[in-house]
Amino acid sequence: IFTISCNDQLIWDRKRDGGFPDAAKLKQLVRDVIDPDRDLGHADRKDHKKDPA
Repeated sequence: IFTISCNDQLIWDRKRDGGFPDAAKLKQLVRDVIDPDRDLGHADRKDHKKDPA
């Protein structure tokens, strides 16, 4: 079992989401819950690799 929760909200579940998130994706998901207006710098740039979804 591998899950990540923030403020009682499930952010990532290995079984549901298919594996483990990369660090940039995880930072974006957590940021979206706790401080959606915060810029993560390079992780938010369009040219940064994103998971195909």
